Amino acid sequence: MTILEQIRAKGRKLRVIYFVVAALMAVVLFLYPEPPYIYAFYLGIAMLVTVVALAYRAILCPRCKGSAWIAGMGFVVPGATTGPGCNCPKCGVNYGELAGP
Repeated sequence: MTILEQIRAKGRKLRVIYFVVAALMAVVLFLYPEPPYIYAFYLGIAMLVTVVALAYRAILCPRCKGSAWIAGMGFVVPGATTGPGCNCPKCGVNYGELAGP
C-alpha cells in the first residue's frame, strides 16, 4: 500500500461528507433561493469549512505527521505525478512510495 492510498483512506469519509453537503447546498440554492431555505445554504457553507478544517487536522503524512489534507481529500488530478498533492509539504516524501510498517 502506498502512502497516498493510506492518506486517501483516511479522507474517504470526509470527502463523502464534503460532496454530499455541496450537493445539498446546490439544490437549496437553485430550487429554494429565498428565506427560510437560504439559511440551509449558509449552514452548508459553515459545514464545508468545518469539514476542511477537520481534514487539515486529521489527515496526516505517516512519516512526519505533517498535514496532507490536499492529497487526502482528493483535490488534485488523479494521475498527477507533481504538484501540491504528490509530495509532503513538510518532509518532501513522495506519496507514491510504499508505506512503511
